[in-house]
Amino acid sequence: MKIASFDVDAQNGFTANAPQELPVPEGNEIAPDLNAMALRADLRLGSKDAHPANAAWVVAEAGQMLQPLPLANADLTWVSHCVPGTPGFELLPGLPAPIDYDYLKPFADCMILST
Repeated sequence: MKIASFDVDAQNGFTANAPQELPVPEGNEIAPDLNAMALRADLRLGSKDAHPANAAWVVAEAGQMLQPLPLANADLTWVSHCVPGTPGFELLPGLPAPIDYDYLKPFADCMILST
């Protein structure tokens, strides 16, 4: 049996490192704990949230978030976050480079573009 450690969306877009996105208080402080858990595992897995800048659910400011949408694959509005090529998409400082994971998968969700 193998044990895996899974870093789920440990990206700047969910921390104060990208305050205009979806910052979680103290989210930028989790890298040492993730690294410590990975030392106990045989495999290190990870995921990265990924969205286009012009997704149909994007709103301009946080006060407009969580409003219902009549779309099949996007039910709520959100501010733009974790856009590939931006600092918010990048893994937190202190984590391994993407190539150093045993498996790292970008998770592209709600890829509905604005019309």
